[in-house]
Amino acid sequence: MTGVLRGRLFQVIFLGVVLIFPCGCSNNAADLRSIAACGELKFPAGTELVEYDNLILFGDQVSVAIVDMPSGKIAEFKRESKLDRFEPGVPDDWKEYWRGSDNFDMIESGAGNEHLEEAHRLPSRWVVVHDLEGDSSRVFIRAAC
Repeated sequence: MTGVLRGRLFQVIFLGVVLIFPCGCSNNAADLRSIAACGELKFPAGTELVEYDNLILFGDQVSVAIVDMPSGKIAEFKRESKLDRFEPGVPDDWKEYWRGSDNFDMIESGAGNEHLEEAHRLPSRWVVVHDLEGDSSRVFIRAAC
């Protein structure tokens, strides 16, 4: 019961922080390296940072990012980052992580998206892949380390 309450408290506090301080835009390579290190992610060549924010919550670094990468590199990204249990759509409670983003509309309906959750390990990772119906995909990432 305490774990459930702590998890809900974390979500409420994180939501409050995201609504008050929405993700900032950046193209900084250091930010891309930071989310890669925190989330143990391997970004393929051609990945571009769209938005990034970094917080400290309950002693954990929480990085939230949105990146664009070539659609042909998504399989490589999943394989190299050991992301292998994707499911269709986007869970409703996850949408709060990116509500302050200019890109929120892409995940609001859940259509054309797939997601992966690894919340019970360190680093914890939440990833949504949105197909931009072309040569690019937009990847929404939240990592706690």
